[in-house]
Amino acid sequence: MDELLALHAAGVGSWIWDLQHCDLWLDPGFRALLGRDSSVGKEFFLPEICKAEDLTLSDIAISRIQTGRAETLDIDLRLKTASGATRHIRMVGGIAARNEECVPIRLTGIALPIRSEPEGRAFSRRAEALLRHAGMLAGLGCWELVPETGEMYWSDETCRIHGVPPDYRPTLEDGIKFYAPDVRDTIAQAVSAGLQTGTPWDLELPLDRADGARIYVRAIGEPVREAGRTVRILGAFQDITERKETERRLEETAAEARAARDRLNTLADSAPGALFEHHENLDGTVTLPYFSAKLPDLLGVAGRDIHEDGAAAARNIVPEDMGTLAKAMDRSRRDGSPLQVTYRLQHPEKGVRWMALYSIPSRNEDCSVTWSGNVFDVTEATEVGLKAQHASEELCVTLERLRTVVENVPGAIFEHRGSAGGKLEYAFFSGKFGDILGVDDDEIRRDGWAVLRNIAPADRSRVRRAIEEAERSASPRRFRYRVHHPKYGRRWIDSWANPVRKADGSISWFGKITDITDQIEAEEIARRSAEETRRTHDHLRVIANVAPVGLFEVSRDDSGGVRFPYLSERFLEMTGIEAGELARDPDCIPGRLRREDRAALAASIDGRAGSEGAWRHRVRYDRPGTGHVWFEVAAVARAEAKRKVVWVGVCMDVSDTVRREVEMTAARETAEMMEAENRRLAFLDPLTGLPNRRGHDEHLAAAIRALGTSETLTVIEIDIDRFKPLNDAFGHRGGDLVLQAIAGILNSSVRESDFAARIGGDEFSLILAPGTSAEDALRIAERIQSRLATPIMFEGRQINVSASLGIASIEATDLDREDVLRYADAALYRAKSEGRNRIEVFSGATMHTLRESHRLELEFEEALRLESFEPWFQPQLSADRRRVVGLEVLARWDHPVRGTLTPDVFLPLAEKRGVVSEIDRIMMRKTAPILGTWKRAGVDIPKVGFNVCSARMHDPEVVSCAREIVASGTSVAFELLESILVEEESDVFSRHLQLLRDAGVSIEIDDFGSSHTSIVGLLTIAPSVLKIDRRIVAPIVEDPRSRDVVRTIVDLARSLGMETIAEGVETIHHARILQEVGCNGLQGFLFSRPLPACAVPDLLEKVISGS
Repeated sequence: MDELLALHAAGVGSWIWDLQHCDLWLDPGFRALLGRDSSVGKEFFLPEICKAEDLTLSDIAISRIQTGRAETLDIDLRLKTASGATRHIRMVGGIAARNEECVPIRLTGIALPIRSEPEGRAFSRRAEALLRHAGMLAGLGCWELVPETGEMYWSDETCRIHGVPPDYRPTLEDGIKFYAPDVRDTIAQAVSAGLQTGTPWDLELPLDRADGARIYVRAIGEPVREAGRTVRILGAFQDITERKETERRLEETAAEARAARDRLNTLADSAPGALFEHHENLDGTVTLPYFSAKLPDLLGVAGRDIHEDGAAAARNIVPEDMGTLAKAMDRSRRDGSPLQVTYRLQHPEKGVRWMALYSIPSRNEDCSVTWSGNVFDVTEATEVGLKAQHASEELCVTLERLRTVVENVPGAIFEHRGSAGGKLEYAFFSGKFGDILGVDDDEIRRDGWAVLRNIAPADRSRVRRAIEEAERSASPRRFRYRVHHPKYGRRWIDSWANPVRKADGSISWFGKITDITDQIEAEEIARRSAEETRRTHDHLRVIANVAPVGLFEVSRDDSGGVRFPYLSERFLEMTGIEAGELARDPDCIPGRLRREDRAALAASIDGRAGSEGAWRHRVRYDRPGTGHVWFEVAAVARAEAKRKVVWVGVCMDVSDTVRREVEMTAARETAEMMEAENRRLAFLDPLTGLPNRRGHDEHLAAAIRALGTSETLTVIEIDIDRFKPLNDAFGHRGGDLVLQAIAGILNSSVRESDFAARIGGDEFSLILAPGTSAEDALRIAERIQSRLATPIMFEGRQINVSASLGIASIEATDLDREDVLRYADAALYRAKSEGRNRIEVFSGATMHTLRESHRLELEFEEALRLESFEPWFQPQLSADRRRVVGLEVLARWDHPVRGTLTPDVFLPLAEKRGVVSEIDRIMMRKTAPILGTWKRAGVDIPKVGFNVCSARMHDPEVVSCAREIVASGTSVAFELLESILVEEESDVFSRHLQLLRDAGVSIEIDDFGSSHTSIVGLLTIAPSVLKIDRRIVAPIVEDPRSRDVVRTIVDLARSLGMETIAEGVETIHHARILQEVGCNGLQGFLFSRPLPACAVPDLLEKVISGS
């Protein structure tokens, strides 16, 4: 109650949140923060007192806790006071209760007002006092060190642990001296690492209190860094002396147990005769669970035979003596008396031997009997009996010692086994077993499942399933659970057990339970203490890593030695090094600078080391895997003790800037050269020295005019494969070098009578001498392609080039310059479409393809004029597959000859002519009356989605059609490609989106995941649905990474208030996985292929009927 009053006095309230009934109970302190009646607590419904804009934030936070993605609640809300004003409140808490499925059902925590800065400082002081008081109650002390001032703060509990007065304020050196002398270097090194590199520590060390007493403590330190240096270290102390003493006693006890076991084995191997344990089952079968190494030799029976069948031990007994042995065993079994008998043995190697057997019976819980004893060969000496008695007594002493160890180790050990009907039987458990679980020993013996009685309901079914599963699979198990102990309250128990298969094939579990409540509580206190420090550190690290520059701190002493106290992750990524590599070799970064840049950099650093202000310098750096890049370094220097200079700054990759500067310089020089030789270059390509397009056309016209009647004219057109990516990768200079090299190859590959020209950016043409045969033309083309296979070297880098070639020949009759070029272009197009780096000769098949393509273009123009495009529909189902949530409208060309054609046939033609938006208009105009017909027939469609290009979004006719459909009761969604969002993020685009929303049209992102939409772009456009690209959905059944990507998209959409629809759902396995990860809708061939309008009502009927 005192702590509660202290919280109220500090302006802090508490709360309990019932997640099942959505009730929020506020204590008087919380109610006082809201200016309400504070005499009693009261329950509220959160929407009654919370600003509506903040309810989504609370829903998201609660959802993360209920789905297991978070254990704590930490949210800022605007709550209404009694006067109607708004107050900012921070609610912090955790899980207070779970149901039987371990789902959180109740939260509890505290409420803190978010104040102005002066009030916040006062509140922080009161909160710190409360934390110190809480630390004393938990036995956990805290401390803080400010390196800049050398000030060190110890909480009262920390002072108590060290045996000094509560107001004791030590220096860092004083604090280290409290540790035992042999560990002072260890803690000093940990503190030094924290100060220099921000490395945290968590150590268990001996400490000498001020009163001379030696204790053990757990010391935790967490550095807080700003701008690359440690500005504060926060930490905690916990007295773990009792735990260390317990561990020591446990080790001593275990050592005694091992010694006892070793003595038993030594005794068994050293004693005359052999030891054994003889178990007689109720069905009459016999096993020997244990026998010493001498028994097989003593009885003349192989040890393997005895293991497999215990009755084999009697194999060599003389038949006349079997009756005597059987009577003795009956008497021992009946009245529990020791079994003592002498009999003869026909040993296979030693002949007849006299054996003396002595054993003690014990009756097991299942009424079976076990004899433990020894057997001697008494043929030579009668005194062996005395030795056997002595060995038996020693065995009993050893067993008693083992029992003593078992009863005194921490926790309790047990052996249990299952039986038919699900019954659980404990064959053995030590004395502490029932006390730890709060269950009477007799109850456990009657019913092994009684051990579950006091287990917390939320854990009980999980524990029972774990035990049953372990029995089925015969596998080890380990788990933790909570117990509501009738005497000690809630306790945490750690339980483990391993299966052991016995000789008879049965399996028993040998294990141990331990009360770990104190350990759990200590770990939780330490975790909470370090969490806030870690969160602060993470925030700073995130800021450093999202910046587009690398952050660094580098120091240089008077001897020239260089160290890097801090490097951001982005810096390491930019330089291509690992932190471990830098620790081994601090010179690895300077060593990768270009040799000619190192001296200039050193001179620049020396020149600015003593001055103030920013310093900038550019250097070339050889980055592993990607070659050299240009870095621009900006930093400021400060001088420290011992002539040490520290530079703190940023590193930027300016390779593109330098490259652009180089390219601009080259372009300017080229322009000047072109101006100087303006007239000379009228018919010449200045880069390659080949004739240009104008010279090529004139030469072709002249060749046609001079062509004889029986001659042919052959043209070879050459196009460099993927020249633009190559030019982007190596710059204009690299691209120019490639073009020049190809020009050289052409000049060296053709005859003097042939003509080579560069007719475009990456296009060349060869006009072969009249009369060249097809074989000669092909031979020339192959020679060019072969020489292109040799890599081109550029600035030490290798450029691989390939080209596609098209060959066309035409007779002298009816020649036209455009015909031969068009045929060569067709052959070249076929070479590139067949995979590039090919030679294609224009042929009849190519001519046919060319004509068919031309015919299809003409038919497409006619179809567009007649509007021969019809809307087809593909349903979108809810994730549970019980209802249709919408239809996607897909265009189909109703071709008079070829039937229904899909967009992959006609969409390239539409894009080529720029009429995609016209097809969009036709689809919307024809869909509206179809929806009206369905509605009159009683078929209601919740939503229709159209694929709309960005050019039609602001078209008044499109908006009018959409408004008409919305007015009929069916909502309209425009599906925009994700790539459009990347290209169209602008104010004009945003205004068009708003006009569509005003008309009742929602926006959906189609093929999401196929491009690079930014989060900012999503927030700006705010679509209602993300349609996940089918290429991401397809592999989720087999590929866990694809499932994780889909789950991430669903979580992102949910956090932004959007829904998701998965495309390409083809199997029931896809549907189940997508439903499990939380996807809202499904679309794909599993449910239906696209259908014409006439088939849609029947499909909807099947969905409604569940078929």
